[in-house]
Amino acid sequence: MRQKKMRYRKRAPLALLFIIVIAVSGVCLAFTSQNADSYEGIDEIRYIASALAGAGEGEAGTEGPETPEVTRSSYDTRAEEEVSGTGKIAAMFINSAISDGREKERSEEGEGVIVSSAAEEKNSEGISEPVISDVKGAVFIYHTHSTESYEPYSDGNYHITGNEGTVRNVADELEASLKAKGITVYHDTTLHDSPSYTNSYGRSLQTAKNYLAQYPDIKVVIDLHRDAMPSSGKKYSTVTVNGETASSFNIVVGKQNDNYPQLMVFANKMIEKANELYPGFGGRIIERDYKFNQYLSDHYLLLEVGNNGNTIYETEASGRLLANVLEAVMREI
Repeated sequence: MRQKKMRYRKRAPLALLFIIVIAVSGVCLAFTSQNADSYEGIDEIRYIASALAGAGEGEAGTEGPETPEVTRSSYDTRAEEEVSGTGKIAAMFINSAISDGREKERSEEGEGVIVSSAAEEKNSEGISEPVISDVKGAVFIYHTHSTESYEPYSDGNYHITGNEGTVRNVADELEASLKAKGITVYHDTTLHDSPSYTNSYGRSLQTAKNYLAQYPDIKVVIDLHRDAMPSSGKKYSTVTVNGETASSFNIVVGKQNDNYPQLMVFANKMIEKANELYPGFGGRIIERDYKFNQYLSDHYLLLEVGNNGNTIYETEASGRLLANVLEAVMREI
């Protein structure tokens, strides 16, 4: 996901300095009205204003006559006894003015805010524009066994109704990453296996049919599951990409579907592309004598991402990698 982070300016902007000047002037007038013969206090106020107006750690603020170049950190590290009562009051007023000024500037210009462009970018005039992908067709993601979860979410023998820690969570990452590429995604999070596990495939079939009828642009259908850890306690193999660990995945294909040959072609493309991009990421193709609703589309994937021995963090990373794999394959089909 592309992100653009707007940074604060290194120097206080003109409007902000104007606010500081007003604050300093007010404090100086109040101080001199009671201490007309003392310039030491005014020098201290000038020092504080210079330090607090600095843009950040290690960056110098404004300078004035007889005032050394100071930084915010040089003020913050001054001993408590070195700052007079007047100086403390000055610091309070000046800090307040700076804070108000920067808040106003952030609200007006968006500085300091991370702008996430999951499926949009800014043009030269700052207007949001959708990211347009040259990949044709949309992706539909759903879950026949929606409550399947990963470590450390082990409640209910790794079946929980909340979203966090489940296969739905993994699909959220896949969805966001695909949308960042400009690919349309429909993600259904209906709990087809709760409160009853029996006939989960019958209920998920109706959901899939409804989406396919409503959105004719759907090109790829994904039923995203996790596998169960074997009695040996072995979790799925993992790959490390850019310092992040991700679990591998398998694809299940139902041999009773009339479009079984087409399903196998698509599954092989996914495994091959996964291993081309991230060696070891693509696992096995598992053939079973069932349908698993896969007759609905020639581009149907029953994905098993990791097992309950993998952590949610490893499988979320898998979701992001799968987006890159799927985008590449969709360009070829």
